[in-house]
Order: sequence, then C-alpha cells, then structure tokens
Amino acid sequence: MKESGEFPRSIIIEPTDKCNLSCSYCPRRSMKDKLGFMDYGLYTKLIDEINHYPDRELVLFHRGESLLHPQFLDMVRYAEGRVGKILLATNGTLLTPEISHALSDCVDFLSFSIDLPDRFASVRGGDYAVVKKNIDYFISINRHTETQVSMVMTDGVSASDVDEFEKLWRDKVDKVRVYVEHSKNEHFGSIEGSNFERKTCIKPFRQTVISWDGSIRRCNHDWDGCPLGNVGTTTIKEVWKSQEYTNLRSEQLSLKNLSEPCNQCDSWYDKGGK
Repeated sequence: MKESGEFPRSIIIEPTDKCNLSCSYCPRRSMKDKLGFMDYGLYTKLIDEINHYPDRELVLFHRGESLLHPQFLDMVRYAEGRVGKILLATNGTLLTPEISHALSDCVDFLSFSIDLPDRFASVRGGDYAVVKKNIDYFISINRHTETQVSMVMTDGVSASDVDEFEKLWRDKVDKVRVYVEHSKNEHFGSIEGSNFERKTCIKPFRQTVISWDGSIRRCNHDWDGCPLGNVGTTTIKEVWKSQEYTNLRSEQLSLKNLSEPCNQCDSWYDKGGK
C-alpha cells in the first residue's frame, strides 16, 4: 500500500502562471484561472517549512514561464541549501548570461522545452535562433546542472522528426525527451484515444503542487481544479495531512467514484512511472 508520509517528497511551487509563448498544444488555452505572481514573502515561508524536511525536491515551475517572475533569481538563490534538489523547466527565451550563471550555481536539473527549428515559430510562437543561442550559452558555462531538452509529440510530428530532434541535442545535453501531447480534448491530463489500464496514481502520495496564489492542487495536471487548501493561511504539512488529501488518496486506492479532474485523466503515474 502506498504511504503519504508526514510531508511530500516533491513540492512543486509555481512562481507564476503567466507565459510569454503561445504553444499550440499547451493546456493553458483551456485554463480559466487568474494570472499572477507568487508573493515573495509567501515563497520564503514555504521554503523555510520545506527546510525542516531534509532531501525534499523543489520543482520551481508549473503552468507558466517561471523566469517571468520579477524576483525569480532571488527565489532560486533563497532555495539553494534549504532544499535537497532544485528542478526547473523553461522555454529558454528569457535566459541571460546573469541568469544562466545563477542557475548553473543553484539548480540541480534544468529542462529546456523547445521544438525543431522549422516548427518552433508556428508551434511555439517564438524565435528559435534566440532560444538556441541562450541554451548553447548555458551549456558552455554550466558547472554541475543536469540538462535536458524536450519537445512534445503532436499529430504533426513524425518518427523522423523525433530522430532529427535527438540528433540535434544528444551530444550537448544529458537527456533528450519527447513527451506525449495531453489535454487534447479540453480535459486536463486526458489523451484522446488512450486505453491504458488505470492503476492507483502515486502523485497524491508523494508530490504536492502549490499555485502562485497559495492554493494547493492535486497534481501538475490539475490546472483549474478545486484547491485542497491554501498555504497562505496554513502550512504545507497541514494541507498534506488534511481530510481533503486523505479523501483523494482513498479515491486513488479504490479507483472508484474518482472526482474531477482525475476521472478524465490518462496521465496518472503508478509507482513505476508512466
């Protein structure tokens, strides 16, 4: 049986849900939540609480481009030494030499969400040359950060496209990933035509997601759901041990009467990862 423990092993904190790109496959096209930036005082409060639990993993991004936060570098530097690991994903558009050096000093894992050169402008709405230049600079000065580049497998991506993408980056970064497109049918985390045999999702037992306004969501696929609580008025631990979280875990263990958005989601994770 899965156990949740006293505190989540992984904590996703969303600096902002704003983004400077308009990717054609992004779930934000269906998102109704307000846009904003996390208060820095709330952020430091959260990091101070995490600091009491050694070896916890901080994922410093969720629905938006984290580098848009006006105090983003302060956030990264404050977390360094107070959490076990810092993980970040970025579209790479806002990387400057200063930010690159700071991330290389503080971040343990950095993923660049990009695409093929001839698809970048139409699919993501950005300038590939600028992003590639920024990523190449980071790679050139990187000291210890594990790096990854990723793209999304949409209907227009062929096997040869995937091969080309891997060839472009496999000698430059530690990992190259191609993710399956999700949320195609207006249901967050839902993949059209999937027929996976559902198992208990491990996320409610190991990871929590904190939106920019302090609301706690059930997972990274919960973009518009009903919050399980708000850490602006309580603590991560109190919400993690709350009746709302207990009910969610019971749903997952029984796989009966799943509530939204879990009942529409195909992107659940079992203990082996999917």
